[in-house]
Amino acid sequence: MEIDRSYRFIGHRGVTFDVIEFTVRADNCCWLNTLHIPTAGRHQYRVVGKVKELYERMQAGQLPCVMVVAVSLPLTREQGDALNSQRWTVATLVSAGGAAVTGTFAPALVVGATKMGTFAFVSNRLPTFHAGDVLVSAEAKVQGGIGPQRSSTSLLLKAGVKHVVR
Repeated sequence: MEIDRSYRFIGHRGVTFDVIEFTVRADNCCWLNTLHIPTAGRHQYRVVGKVKELYERMQAGQLPCVMVVAVSLPLTREQGDALNSQRWTVATLVSAGGAAVTGTFAPALVVGATKMGTFAFVSNRLPTFHAGDVLVSAEAKVQGGIGPQRSSTSLLLKAGVKHVVR
């Protein structure tokens, strides 16, 4: 496995990510277990597990798989609040869209119930961010075979939550 490059990236809301790009070949995929990401800290095994899971999903075979792993520095309270306000905006827009579709076929009472139900459904499935949380993103890309393939996954490492390996 060869580390192609690593760098620091400052994204939206000032969230800072440490990014590592590397290429995994079929003969050295077992080296994924030795991948070290300093900003992952005590969650190292969870991040490496997600990366291995993504590599296996790609079914690269003998083709090289280019992987990019981004791990944020712990969120500040301001960044968590900004991401949470974005969460409410998304939930509001989705529920308004669902109500608009329902509004063409149903009375106002049904439209209101649909809007509230959709809002609750969407907001319960979007994560809530807190100070100290760490965001992880992994992307994989394989060229060749049946054509270019891409896949990605993400992980939210909650601050103060201890995970037990079973």
